[in-house]
Amino acid sequence: MNKPRWIETRKECEIGENGELVTKKVTLELEKNKGLEKKDLIDISLRFVSLLAIFIPIVLFFQQQKAERDKQKALFQLDVYGNVTSKLHAMADMPINGKQFESSRNELFYNIYPRLKLLNDKPLTDTFAKIKDIINFTYGLSTVFNAADSLNECLVQLDENREKHFQSTHAQNLPPYELDQYRWFDKLANGGARIRNWKFDTREVSSFCRKYQQLATGYVTNLQRLADQIIYSRIPEAEETQVEEFKRLDEEDRKLNEFVSLKNVMDDFGNKYDSTYRSYLQQRTLMLDSLMTSSSSYFYNR
Repeated sequence: MNKPRWIETRKECEIGENGELVTKKVTLELEKNKGLEKKDLIDISLRFVSLLAIFIPIVLFFQQQKAERDKQKALFQLDVYGNVTSKLHAMADMPINGKQFESSRNELFYNIYPRLKLLNDKPLTDTFAKIKDIINFTYGLSTVFNAADSLNECLVQLDENREKHFQSTHAQNLPPYELDQYRWFDKLANGGARIRNWKFDTREVSSFCRKYQQLATGYVTNLQRLADQIIYSRIPEAEETQVEEFKRLDEEDRKLNEFVSLKNVMDDFGNKYDSTYRSYLQQRTLMLDSLMTSSSSYFYNR
């Protein structure tokens, strides 16, 4: 057992002859184990209240800041999701060879998509990557289709004005269609090279588009061959007989008709691809819509 402890509670002294204090009596009491007294409890309570008065406003401030950040993130998220889904649904109804398709693609990729990446939602960005890949390939095909359309128009117009065409000897005097045919021939060649060497970003889209890539490359190659023979046809002989002239003109007509026929076949291919592309885009857009709805539901339920 612990030994009892005595504490001095009272001391009585007298002044001695030398003026010094002389202890006469000391009162000792047994030390008691006593708890907190009332004044101690009051003191602790006051200190605790003071701490609460300091920390509660700080906690409320940070909670308010967090709530504001969550609100701004939710508004940003909903704005981006709304822009993405509305733009994709609109693009599913656009003809791929129109100017509106090109402008919508540029806005989606260079304005909306960078903001979507800021949300750092991997399932969303992975799904969007497939949509982005198919739209990019489709845009590449559209440039080829547009070049083929314009080149076809030039060749037909020049054929209708053949006599006037042959009388022109200087570039500045050539009809606009003759100058344009060279420009669109180059665009067709460049577009064909891009399609032939196209690099897909996602395996799924690569598998889906491989046959369309091969077919488009074949059509463009044949169109280039025929266009090259038409545009750079042999110059008539100075002493060309009437029979030779008829034969040469007949050959040029045959090549032009062959070009127009192949162009019509390519148009049928383009229409079939357009239908398949729209179906693919709509399916992937619905998947993206579902992911965006699930992602944003957290903020709706707060």
